[in-house]
Amino acid sequence: MKLKKDILITLFSNLVLAFSQWVLIASLNYSGNIGVVGQYSYALALAGFFLTVGQVGLRQYILSSSINVDQLEQLFVTRLLASILTWGLLVLYALLVVDDIYFWLVLLIGLAKIAENMSDLAHGFYQRKFMVMQIARSRIARSIFTPLVFLGVFFNTDNISYACVAMLITWVIIFMVFDKEAMDTKQQGLNKVNFVPVILVNAYPLGITSVLVLLVVSMPLFILAKMADDIQVGQYASVFYFVTAGSLIMQSVLQVISPIIVAHLKDRLHSNIITLAKNCYLLAIAYGLIGVFLAVYIGEWVLQLVYGDSFNGLGSLVVLAALINLALAIQAVGGIVLTAHGIFKFQMKVMSFSVLISAIAGYYCIINFGVSGAFYAGLLTALVIGICFGFRVIQELRK
Repeated sequence: MKLKKDILITLFSNLVLAFSQWVLIASLNYSGNIGVVGQYSYALALAGFFLTVGQVGLRQYILSSSINVDQLEQLFVTRLLASILTWGLLVLYALLVVDDIYFWLVLLIGLAKIAENMSDLAHGFYQRKFMVMQIARSRIARSIFTPLVFLGVFFNTDNISYACVAMLITWVIIFMVFDKEAMDTKQQGLNKVNFVPVILVNAYPLGITSVLVLLVVSMPLFILAKMADDIQVGQYASVFYFVTAGSLIMQSVLQVISPIIVAHLKDRLHSNIITLAKNCYLLAIAYGLIGVFLAVYIGEWVLQLVYGDSFNGLGSLVVLAALINLALAIQAVGGIVLTAHGIFKFQMKVMSFSVLISAIAGYYCIINFGVSGAFYAGLLTALVIGICFGFRVIQELRK
């Protein structure tokens, strides 16, 4: 009963978060700012890539069976130092590489991502203790206030940078109000860093894997941004949002089940782990197929409804997005099972190989198929990762 309740709470909060992200993107599209959507999406992906490096895999590390109490007490300072360092690297990269039109946008979103990184770590602490209601409160608050503040500032100033400043302030306040208490009683001060090197050594494969996951997902967008205009980038980002929203829904289940697998490992309840893994895979497949069915029959209508007539004729992209969502759901199940078992380096190797696949496939598919090619590349890469993870899960569960 507790499991079902936790899943429903997490599902609701993730649905609200997904809806709020849609409100932001749809409002910009409806107002005729598709080019702004392209700029915002590119800056978000680039800043997100660097600041995901700053996460150093600590959210996943909290939920593994490898961590000890001493390390738990210094996770906050580890995440904060790593996030600040990677934002500095983002500034350097932006000065050397990023076009002027994106420069300030990238830096502001990067600062906002530091606050998001700290909230993410707090949610890991809550998740470890099965305190899903605290996570839900934080996510719902963010879901309500982010689009209200962001869009309010943007439509009053017609300046996307000002809107990002408002978003940064909003995320800092949400962390202070809802998430900071997760760390207050357990985290040592900034002067306690003796376990930081140990944490980084143990968690780095997960950190690299997280970065590679984001790079794999973002690679088609980066390539498209170099080969197409802001309108096409905005179209891709707007439709790909359905993948992002779909992944949030599947995570609702996996976020609750992940610590349960860790608990079963500690109690040596291997048959329970096998049953959970099978059920998760069946759920992921069923969920993905339902999405494909809906995309085929109502995808075009939904696209025009939420984004307007400028997206007329792009229904096939929704079907491709649904197929990617199916592949990512299968991939996500394999990822949480392998992480719970402490199998980090295998995931890192698979994701490293997948970056190469995503880059090559993205380049050639976009040249030949345009915006659709970016989705083809994403689908191929997700399938490769899902299959690799699946074979390793089977191998691990048979031991």
